[in-house]
Amino acid sequence: MGIQRIVPEIVEHAGIPWADQALGFKVFIRPSGSYEQIKDLIPTELASRVRETVGIIVDADVSVEGRWRSLRDHCSSTVVGLSPEQWPAAPVSEGLVIDFEAPQGHRRLGLWIMPDNRAPGMIETFLQRLEPTGSPTGLRELAERSCDEATDLGAPFCAVHRDKAIIHTWLAWQDPPGRQLHDAIKQRQLDPSTPLGLTFASWFRRLYDL
Repeated sequence: MGIQRIVPEIVEHAGIPWADQALGFKVFIRPSGSYEQIKDLIPTELASRVRETVGIIVDADVSVEGRWRSLRDHCSSTVVGLSPEQWPAAPVSEGLVIDFEAPQGHRRLGLWIMPDNRAPGMIETFLQRLEPTGSPTGLRELAERSCDEATDLGAPFCAVHRDKAIIHTWLAWQDPPGRQLHDAIKQRQLDPSTPLGLTFASWFRRLYDL
């Protein structure tokens, strides 16, 4: 589960059909484990003769700029045909799409750094920003305080997973409580038509020509 079920809900809401009766799923999403494992896969995927477009979704964690530099340097040194000069000087708020020519032919690389290509965080940070208009005032802030108080009382979740705890706490107070993340989007407990949700869907559409 996870990213491969969350992304289809976001893009379908933006009017991008996820499945085609004749062709099946238009984009194959593969969870790839740790950040280092994702990095290792990029040159292999772009060197494939059957895969023209590769999109990468990674968490910024503590530093967007650090992730950006790491991926720029890694891709520029391991992907034939992709040079550092083809990368913008800084992370792109609307998501990165680079077209280049490789020995195998035309290739396209896309990058989205969660949550928004600007701030530190992860996919759960992104999902917090899909809070629907009209949600009870202060409820998310209460979820934040509750998680911080739980930490003070010895709750064992680690600090880096604070945003995970917050979004699941917030969802525990919805009706019905405790939906899984993708289902919360499907049932509109989380609203993909917020500005950030639409920006992500627009990047996905540009990347895959949908």
